[in-house]
Amino acid sequence: MFMIIRKAKSSDAREVIEINIKTWNTTYKGIIPDYVLKQREMLKEESIKKCEKTVELRDNVLVIEYDNKMVGVVSYGKAKLTDKEDYGEIYSLYVLNEYHGKNIGKSLFLAAREELVKKGYPKLILSCIKANPSNGFYKKMGGRVDRVIISNIGGAEIEENVIVFD
Repeated sequence: MFMIIRKAKSSDAREVIEINIKTWNTTYKGIIPDYVLKQREMLKEESIKKCEKTVELRDNVLVIEYDNKMVGVVSYGKAKLTDKEDYGEIYSLYVLNEYHGKNIGKSLFLAAREELVKKGYPKLILSCIKANPSNGFYKKMGGRVDRVIISNIGGAEIEENVIVFD
């Protein structure tokens, strides 16, 4: 078992988007409207092109390889919530289902947190759909629910936990 975390490159875009789509399909089936999940698949090539252009430019995406296969991805940056301007934010963290329980999510989380600290954000925030089982993971990582917000995802109102790590 060999694990490596590294900055994403534009050549990783296809695998990054495939991980994103696969994890959405396994995690959010029955939570987010089916047509939203189908639309993500239909827009896959467009998403890959966008990812190719922005991944190196923004310098805010890490990927993790496990036995030479990309199995997870995390993106991060300045917090989007205006009342948390001094916080960094993990925008997304995706690990393929079959690799859960191997400390891959934890490794990505800690690496992103370290990158945010380097950028001057010692405090961290993230949003996690309330029905997502990953809420338990974030609690184990030391997070606490700050509040619940309502997001509109494909026309559906979805509750999200805003989780802070002080």
